[in-house]
Amino acid sequence: MTIDRELLAAYIDDELDAVTAARITRDLAALPELAAEVAAQRRLRERLAAHYAPVLDEPIPASLTDAIEQSRKVVDLSEVRAGKAERRWISAPSVRYIGPALAACLVLFLIIPRGGSNDLVRTLDGQDYAAGTLDLALTGQLAANQDLTSDPRILLSFPAQDGSLCRGFSGSQLSGIACREQRGWRLRMERPGSRAASADYRQAGTADSDILAAAQEMAKDSPLDAEAERKAKANGWR
Repeated sequence: MTIDRELLAAYIDDELDAVTAARITRDLAALPELAAEVAAQRRLRERLAAHYAPVLDEPIPASLTDAIEQSRKVVDLSEVRAGKAERRWISAPSVRYIGPALAACLVLFLIIPRGGSNDLVRTLDGQDYAAGTLDLALTGQLAANQDLTSDPRILLSFPAQDGSLCRGFSGSQLSGIACREQRGWRLRMERPGSRAASADYRQAGTADSDILAAAQEMAKDSPLDAEAERKAKANGWR
């Protein structure tokens, strides 16, 4: 007997109707290993929800509210039409520069490195370490105080069993767990990005369940709260 993983995730998040939820509960009774996994996921979800719930009560950053207000402004169509009419009067001498300009843009596109997960990772002696924006986020971004559009988004910080401080993160290019060492943030777990980062950590707990489950296995103690995280940052994550 097997249970669809997507259906199981909805069951863990209490998103199923009563009949379907009852059927899953009945099926889990015959699958003790899967039932234990579900119970562990629910406990982790509850711990993270309780740990980060205060973040949900914080005010929305002004940068986002300003952007929303700007998007609500009414556009004057007469101004748009006037702008289009003005653009139609581009002189012929100006047009002849468009071709070379496009060619120059193509050359720049070919020679300038594009963004990708490779820009976020550097390899030293066969070990992967965070680089670029990922290194900056892991070093300076606090889980309890980050912009809703942060990419990558820090999921949690926790003390590992080997004594190092580790951080789980989720981004559009790369997600995983990195732990602080002398050389920097060594990646202990890597997976393709999903951009699952959300203002609601309870949703993130489901979307990045593999990262959170791995963090629970690695952790020596509970995740750092906001104050402990600030102190760890001030101490260079040592």
